Order: sequence, then structure tokens, then C-alpha cells
Amino acid sequence: MADDDYDERAAVGGRPPELDRYLALDLKPDGAIAKALLDGVGGERMVDNRPIELTNELSDRPAGFTAHMDSWYLTSVLSSRHAALAAIKGRFSSDRIRDVPTILVEADRDERKFRAALDKHQTVTDFEKGHSKLREDRDAAQYDLEQFKAVHGREATVTSPVRYILVLALLAAIDLAINFDTISASPLAKGVPLFAVGLTVAAAVGIALASHIHGSLLRQFDYFFHAQEAQRVRAGSIRASFGALALSAGMGIVAYSRWGFLQKAITIAQMLGQPEPNATLLLAGSMMSNAVVYVLGCYWAFRSHDPDPEYEEVARRHAKLRTELDEAYRRNVSAKLTQIDERCRLELLQLDKRAGMQTASPRYETNRALFAEFAEKDAGVRGLLQRYRNTVKNQHPKLRFNAPDADLADPNRRKVLTVDEWAVSDLQLRYHGGGR
Repeated sequence: MADDDYDERAAVGGRPPELDRYLALDLKPDGAIAKALLDGVGGERMVDNRPIELTNELSDRPAGFTAHMDSWYLTSVLSSRHAALAAIKGRFSSDRIRDVPTILVEADRDERKFRAALDKHQTVTDFEKGHSKLREDRDAAQYDLEQFKAVHGREATVTSPVRYILVLALLAAIDLAINFDTISASPLAKGVPLFAVGLTVAAAVGIALASHIHGSLLRQFDYFFHAQEAQRVRAGSIRASFGALALSAGMGIVAYSRWGFLQKAITIAQMLGQPEPNATLLLAGSMMSNAVVYVLGCYWAFRSHDPDPEYEEVARRHAKLRTELDEAYRRNVSAKLTQIDERCRLELLQLDKRAGMQTASPRYETNRALFAEFAEKDAGVRGLLQRYRNTVKNQHPKLRFNAPDADLADPNRRKVLTVDEWAVSDLQLRYHGGGR
């Protein structure tokens, strides 16, 4: 029924019969209409554990309805409500102030909001088409991540690469400060400052690299060495060997530099006739600080890695793709959504100003009184729908619902609600489009 499809005589005088027919709907708790709605409570079920789909803000009917609520609204409420609202809107449009028709401001506000929602969804749809490959990759990574999570029963251990490298760099810097004077004075440096710096850096990097390799390998020991796959064992052995080589190189530079000082100490002791110091103990003691740095590095690597490197890699990939998609969304969509919201806000302000000017019409109060009766009946419909939601919540406490994300805050555009969240979510009937 179109907006002007109402009794023309009622627009001039008298009471719209369409409104009376809507007001006559029997919404009593024990009535047939209420029973038809509540009979659907037992049928609200999740199929294959998938959340129940809800109507969105772009449909003809109100958002947030289950299939049964939507069917009930279509058969029991929509027709009479549509006709009543069209009649009331006709009353407003036939009333003119200086040849300008008055408006039912609630309907026009609803229409502006609906158009804004359409524009916002179109913006997001265009974004999704242009970034379909990135979304597919993100979804594939999300699936892999969920599979690993189901196997391990926990979240992946993932440390920020920047944070991880900074801590290792700090330990390497401490090691560098410990060794610089010794290496500078050793024969290895040959008195050349550039050689001294290069050797000191090489020793620090070797020890830090070894701690990274050995710490992470210790964390992932079961993955590499308790596996049935020879390839994993071979990969773990290669890593362990490479770490040992790096540690030998770093510690070897330090040990050779310290050995020069120990030889001087032994020579002085011999000249003074004192007992020779134990060279091995002296060397081990002088390198204790380097060993502490190595152990700290191993500990940091151990706690920063996941026991399953594949799980960690999948989690990193998913986080990277999600970040890329979110950043692209903010660049290409967020600003446009803000513009649409701002345009809608200004349009609503203009409507409010226009509504304030309509009070000069002698028929304005009469027309508003008719709408007040209509809105009161709407409140009864919403009350019955809320009773249904509460009953569903009490009888099916574990239900989940796949609801539209009206704010479009992220590229996924949908969110899963618990039954408690759904039962208290916004419940509004539409005023635009003739009341649909």
C-alpha cells in the first residue's frame, strides 16, 4: 500500500478507520495473536551449532528479529500497521502551511537514517569487493588459527617482534659494554680501534644470536625432537648446531681476549714467587658475566616463543593480515562513514527545525494526537515482542545470534550476541516506507 493509499475523506475530517483497525488488534497475553508469537519459542534452535540469523537494518521489517518473529510480524501486524501509518502520514501531508505540506517528523527522520544506513553499507560493500583477496587470506588464516586453537586448547604465545628484538639488543649492548675494554687491549685488536669495535660487536651478536636459537629451541624441544618426522629432527639439529657455532664464536673471542690478561697474572705470580692461580677457574670467573647475559637471553627467547612454531607462525600471519585489513578499512571507509553520519545529523537537525514550525497549523495537534495513539499501540507490539525474547532467553539460555553490526565498526560487519545480549538489544518498529 502506498503512503497516499488511505481514505481521502478521513484526511479532511473524521477519524481514520485504518488507525482504528490497528488499535483493535488484540495483543492481550492470552489472545490469539500473542499465542501465535509465543508458540515459536520452542522452535528457536541453532542448527549445527551455528548462531541464529537476525534481520538487519536494511530489510523491510525491524532489525534484530528471528525468522519466527519476522513471520509473525508479517502475518499479524504489518498490514494493519502499514495502513494506519499511511493514513496518519496522509493527514500530515494534506495539512499545509503556506502551501508547504507538514510532515510526520518521526517517519522522515526514520527515512533519513535508513538512507544513511544504505549509503554506509554500500561503502563497505565497495571496500570488500576491492579487497576481496586480502579478506580471503585473512579468513583462511582465521580458519587455520581456530584449528590450531582447537588442537592445543589455548591461545598462541606471540611476542611483538619489535619488543623481542629490543630486549635481545639490550642484552647484546650490556655484553658489548662488558667486553669492550678487554678486547681493545687484547692481541686480537692489534691496537686498532676499528678492529676492537668489530670484534666486540661480533662477540655480542654471537652470544645474543645463540641465546635466541637455544632458548626458542628449548621451548620447542618436543616439536623438533619428539616428533615422528625426520625432517623436524633434522631442522632442530641444524638450528642447535648453528646456535652452538654462534656461541662458540662469541665466547671464543671473549675467552681469547681474557686469556691474555690471565697470562699476565700468571707471569706476575711466577716472578713474585707466589702460587700460580688456577687458569681455568680464573677464565671461567672472568666470563661469568657473559654467561649470565647468555642465560638471560635464553630465558627471554624461551618465554617469548610458542611450543608449536607452526601455531605461532599462523597466529602472526593472522594478526598481520587482520592489521592490514583494518588499516585499509580505516583509510578507505572510516572517513566516508563519518561523512555519511555527519550529513545525516545535519538533515535531522533540519527536520527538527521544520517540525518546530509546524505547530502553527490548527490541525497539527489533532494529527499529533492520532500519531500518539498509533505510537501507544506500537508500544504494545514491542512489549509483546519483548515478552517473546525474555521467554526465549529463559528457555534457551545457551542460544547465540548472528546480528548485523549497525555501526560498521569493522570489516566483518556482523557480531555474535549471547541470548542475554539479544534480549536487551534495541527493539524498534519502522516509520519510513509506509510503516514497513
